[in-house]
Amino acid sequence: MITGVTLQTTEGNLHGILVGREVLPDGILYASRESHYSIFKAARMYRMECVKVDTLVSGYIHCDGALFGLMMPFVKRVTEDFKRKSRSLRNAHYLNNRLRVAGIGAMLNELSGTVVFERPRDEFVRRWQLACKGNIAHVVVMPSVSMEKLDVFLNELVENRSTWYQGQQSPCIVANIGKENCVCALHK
Repeated sequence: MITGVTLQTTEGNLHGILVGREVLPDGILYASRESHYSIFKAARMYRMECVKVDTLVSGYIHCDGALFGLMMPFVKRVTEDFKRKSRSLRNAHYLNNRLRVAGIGAMLNELSGTVVFERPRDEFVRRWQLACKGNIAHVVVMPSVSMEKLDVFLNELVENRSTWYQGQQSPCIVANIGKENCVCALHK
């Protein structure tokens, strides 16, 4: 068995929090309300005090350590070469831009692979296995996701969306992703 190396977010979070608890047995775990569910699971499992911290609209909504989420907020300077070469980041920007062009409210932090957008109807959510909370959904663009796959997703979303909102306005998600990212009738 190899120890100290993890390939999954949950396993990495469990290990990291355990090490933290061993170093600071009376420490308090602070985590964003939008953190990966395994953070809160670990706090309960290790019987640690956990304080959920609110995030700002411009803050990281989803922190996925497997996709640079834990490292990138602390990197002061990221080279253009890295941004150019990272398929996940490039494709996340592509998805965000295509959603916006299609008139769908969306947000992406510059160094994140997670695109947040207005929540589709439940049948679409189930088909694409989207993670949702309230009026928003998010997609974590993994390195294995091609632009072609994103195009299939986008085309299906746009086609379905045209029937979902016939004569109605799309949902307002300004409280979730900010006025500059919402494209409802009130914030266009």
